Amino acid sequence: MTSLGSSRKIGHIKNMDEARPTIKLGFVSSAYNEEENLGELHRRCRVVHAELEREFRDRLNLRFNMLVADNGSVDDSLDVLKKLRQEDPALEVLIHQSNYGAEASAGNLLQQARVFDISVFLCSDLQDPPEHALEMVRTLLERPELDAVLAVKKNTLESPLLRFARRMYYKALGVTSRGTLVARGYHGFGCYRQSVIKEAATFWTKTDVSVRQCLASAAKAPVFIDYIQAKRVRGSSSYGVWGYWSEAVGVLLSGDAATSRLSLTIGSTGLMLAVLLGVLVVVNSLRENNGYSGGTPTVMGLVLLSFAIQMLMFGILSRQIEGLRMGGLRRRINFRRLGSDH
Repeated sequence: MTSLGSSRKIGHIKNMDEARPTIKLGFVSSAYNEEENLGELHRRCRVVHAELEREFRDRLNLRFNMLVADNGSVDDSLDVLKKLRQEDPALEVLIHQSNYGAEASAGNLLQQARVFDISVFLCSDLQDPPEHALEMVRTLLERPELDAVLAVKKNTLESPLLRFARRMYYKALGVTSRGTLVARGYHGFGCYRQSVIKEAATFWTKTDVSVRQCLASAAKAPVFIDYIQAKRVRGSSSYGVWGYWSEAVGVLLSGDAATSRLSLTIGSTGLMLAVLLGVLVVVNSLRENNGYSGGTPTVMGLVLLSFAIQMLMFGILSRQIEGLRMGGLRRRINFRRLGSDH
């Protein structure tokens, strides 16, 4: 039999739980051949949540959630995820029918993560240390005026050549969108409120821009933190040798400002060449030096070059118009939830 004092104590605990608002915290990641990293990723995310739960237990009921999409792995990643889910039902697993690529996988995760109040997006290869989520989540919980914490790589343990290539890529990425400029070194690692995820998911559905551009544009009141990217210890990158380059080119060209700015540059160059050619012809004519028998091929070459540039400009503009008309028609991702037949 429960004593009166025990009943009062239990009632007090229940009332305290009811008084605290519940916050669903989700750790979100995708995996391709990451069997060696997934267990460690889950463990470290659990440690981060436990630390935050102890810190905010008097004010919040912070619920742990984890969402991982297996992007068509050909190793034992899915088996590892199945075992982890048996041990921890708070882990939800999406099984992609094939490898759709990191970008498309992240776009699907945007759609599925809208149920979380706060989402932490990070890579499953552990190069984005989960421990940084402590500062990120704490910042959003303590500063309601902010809607996102974006992590920016200030250094990495990669080779100097790859670091230089990434630096140039991020610089180019920052000018390919009309939305918020993407900070150099930001690739999506960060902590976001539900409103940011929902808006970013809408951007992803209706445009052709990258996930990181969608997140950066959806974050209206973000704060930035710097971090040093860890070196990959286990597993290998899903991109391969040439995958980085093809992915980078595709992301840059998909920016909603990329084609228009390229067209403007090409058109301005063609116009300047045409004007320069006209000035040269007028000057030579005024000097009565218009015998172009020797230089006619050069003049005609410049004319044709200017004409080709103008045609290329119109071609790019046509491509942009077509992109605006067909924007948002992305490749369909076939997936099911682990434990579901759908």
